[in-house]
Amino acid sequence: MCWDVRGHGQSQPEGSPFTLARATEDLLALLDTVGAKKAILVGHSMGGNITQEVIFRAPERVQAAVLLGCTSNTQTFSRAERWLAGIVILMIKLYPYKLFLRQSADMFSPNPEVCAYLREAFEQVSKTEFKALLPQLLKDLHEEPGYKIPVPFLLVHGANDKSGNIRKLAPTWAHAEPQSEYAVIPNAGHIANMDNPQVFNELLLDFLRRHGTIAATAA
Repeated sequence: MCWDVRGHGQSQPEGSPFTLARATEDLLALLDTVGAKKAILVGHSMGGNITQEVIFRAPERVQAAVLLGCTSNTQTFSRAERWLAGIVILMIKLYPYKLFLRQSADMFSPNPEVCAYLREAFEQVSKTEFKALLPQLLKDLHEEPGYKIPVPFLLVHGANDKSGNIRKLAPTWAHAEPQSEYAVIPNAGHIANMDNPQVFNELLLDFLRRHGTIAATAA
């Protein structure tokens, strides 16, 4: 099952503003609708944050998970990271929209074709919703000292991912999680599944073969 998160694709207009809690409720409702009592969730970037939140709120619904190119929802932020998050939120609000979209796409992938796809996808989201999304996502992250993800999960990112603290945090995060597997995709940026699909698909299929075959994708 693949779905459009509220405010994205065909799930527009957004209606209620995006929050991780609402996105989690949406995904659980979709699982109920298709009769999936338990599923493997595969989430990229914000989809990885939604996947983590589903596991945190309803771990009994998740068999395993793949987290691609995302940060931890429950990490403890340093003062410097909190300051940087505030600067990012301010920049998003003040930045010229078209320039922001173009530079974001170019930062996320070294592949010109992937960048072109990203710019086209970004432009489907309204300026108001796009500029509200990341600040809200950052606000929704919650520190949970001692928390461990209670299901097997694959943590993976591109070797050249320049987005936030993903590449810096991942090795430490994986080491602290008893049920994690960790992999780095070579020759890939933030959109590692498109930058190097062969390596990502091999990792994904191997994980699914070992942990089950039912997957819901949050992208």
